[in-house]
Amino acid sequence: MTHPSNRDLTKGRVLSQMLRLSLPMGWGIMAIISFSLVDTWFISRLGTSELAAMGFIMPVTMVVFNVIFALSIAMSSVIARKIGQGNGEDVRSIATIGLGLVVMVALFCAVLGNLSMPYVFAAMGAGDAVMVHVRDYLLIWLYGAIFLGLPIIANAAIRGAGDTFWPAFVMTCVAIVNAILSPLLIFGLFGFPRLEMQGAALSTVISYAISAVIALSILHFREGFIRLPAYASRACWGLATRALAVIAVPVALASMILPVLGGVLNAWVAQYGDAAVAGFGVAVRIETFILIPAMALGAGIAPLAGQNWGAGRMDRLSEAITLTTRFCVLYGLFSAVLLIAFAGPLARVFTTEPLAVQVMISFLSIVPIGYVGLFYLQTMGAVFNAVGKPVRALAVNVLKAFGLILPLVWVGRMIADIEGMMVGIAVSHILAALIIWAMVRRITSNNPKSAQA
Repeated sequence: MTHPSNRDLTKGRVLSQMLRLSLPMGWGIMAIISFSLVDTWFISRLGTSELAAMGFIMPVTMVVFNVIFALSIAMSSVIARKIGQGNGEDVRSIATIGLGLVVMVALFCAVLGNLSMPYVFAAMGAGDAVMVHVRDYLLIWLYGAIFLGLPIIANAAIRGAGDTFWPAFVMTCVAIVNAILSPLLIFGLFGFPRLEMQGAALSTVISYAISAVIALSILHFREGFIRLPAYASRACWGLATRALAVIAVPVALASMILPVLGGVLNAWVAQYGDAAVAGFGVAVRIETFILIPAMALGAGIAPLAGQNWGAGRMDRLSEAITLTTRFCVLYGLFSAVLLIAFAGPLARVFTTEPLAVQVMISFLSIVPIGYVGLFYLQTMGAVFNAVGKPVRALAVNVLKAFGLILPLVWVGRMIADIEGMMVGIAVSHILAALIIWAMVRRITSNNPKSAQA
């Protein structure tokens, strides 16, 4: 398989390639996260109960998203390494079968989510008034997850080939369509029905359905990665499923930790009232927005790491990691200062409810102290996944969640309520980053004789 020379990531200046890969993903991720914040702002106009519902919903939607995202990480990693090895036939089979797998995974998540909904939200502490809004949103969103999965997997295959422009274009299309549809369907503007929470979910599903058509067209007509006869071959299914599962299963387990952790933290915050959950949920969404450059860099370094690992170019991988580390330190310090300085005004953009504002200010004033560590974890986790060593990233995530965040947040809550919880989160980011730093030093000191698929 041949690609344009500027998409061969085993040659050329590492810094230039990182910028070329990361910048488009930056605006694409920004577009996606912006539409989440826009939806949150629109829903906040409906009332505190609706906003609290979004706080409860977020861990559940993250579970589904993270399962699909794990498959996309596997897709990008495997395709990048196969291209680095010059194995184009496997690339086409894996890309095609990956699309079929994501449809099955999304359907499974939708059915399971619908059946478990009452028990999950009862355990999280959602009251009857909030559950009405939760059901309105999730019954539509869950069964629309297929349209969420298809463009994510297609984009991952394109990224693995060293192209981040078109994935970013697709993500931007999602955000634009959603920004137009959300107010129309939530508030019933210009003759559209007023659907409120259902409208928010429906606008998201429609946006991803349109993006799925665009992404699949790019994958087929521009990349030539869709190979329909692959579906008739058991050998191809076995090859693709094994290659993807080796990465996807550990990544999925690691990804599951975050929403489970979010559910526990939400349950603890819920003891202070629905307004506290609303404030905590909005603060987490703001944090996600701040994470955009780190996520973009992680998405950008992944194909570069995968192709160079596949080609045995550890010198280039080490250089990329060094540049990434410097960025995490500088951007982590900058974002911490920015959020701490503007925590109050930013909180009041979303709500004037006193308790919600207090929780948001506490989060945005304390948690960013650990952002250097959080950004480093984000990007180095992407490197481990890209080079086919996701179990190491999983180990760090398990340790961070259950050995650091939960104990530290629990102790902090006993000592200083909400503020103590935020201190626990910040400290856990820093400690976990030190652990993964030691692991990164080990992986870059070993030069593999041959890359493994």
